[in-house]
Amino acid sequence: MKENSDLNFSYTFKRICFFTIFLCLSIALRAQLFEFGVGIGSYRMMKVKDFQNYTYNSLRYNIPVDFLISGNFSPYIDYRLNLMMYNKNKLKIGIGYGFYTTGSRIVYSDYSGLYSLDLITNGHALRAPIRWSLLPPGKIDLYFYSDFELVSSSLKLKQNFTLNQSQFIEDTEIHAFGFNLQAEPGIGIDYYFGKLAVGASVGISMGKGEDLHEKGNNKNKIVYQNSNYINLDWSGVRCCLLLKYKFHFFELSEEYVKNTIFN
Repeated sequence: MKENSDLNFSYTFKRICFFTIFLCLSIALRAQLFEFGVGIGSYRMMKVKDFQNYTYNSLRYNIPVDFLISGNFSPYIDYRLNLMMYNKNKLKIGIGYGFYTTGSRIVYSDYSGLYSLDLITNGHALRAPIRWSLLPPGKIDLYFYSDFELVSSSLKLKQNFTLNQSQFIEDTEIHAFGFNLQAEPGIGIDYYFGKLAVGASVGISMGKGEDLHEKGNNKNKIVYQNSNYINLDWSGVRCCLLLKYKFHFFELSEEYVKNTIFN
């Protein structure tokens, strides 16, 4: 069952890649709006937290001291860049890039030494944003949006162990990779000053990620306790401030949208 699930995810991933490449080429040639956003997002990360808790409990069982968990994959800043095109019916579609990151640390330190285990997660997202304006064209644009993302995810585990008396130092790193599919529905508002606009949006990201594997070897999954796999889950709340610039190289017709993009 696990192998069939991985094959289905891989097949879906290839189809999405093909569609995304076609969409990128179509939109890049007809872009009319540039968006840059800085926001903050929360991240679910349940499977990584389970692994962290397992490691934490194992450490406390073998070394009975008060290890601390710092960070615990807390909300952190995210970035996004979008190129959008639109038609007279208030529909905007685009392509874009997003970056997400968060992390956590298990640590203990006293006069005899230091132990730390850092878990750092990064996500590079290829985005397909869609906007639907709720108001007639004007200075204020209120809209619903849904952003679809293919996220290249990575997890870095960095362990440091130092004993002061013997000057013993161990510093090791493990890197794991995987892909996520995310959808982020939400609502936003912009205010235009001529061709420039400032705005804000809030949404909820939902998705699914494949099990993490070693770099260059998709079959070598990251496993602990013999059968527990790790994946990253970027699901959570997204709040974003936006800066936009409008330009008019082409005007997209309704016929082009229907025949080229949606068929």
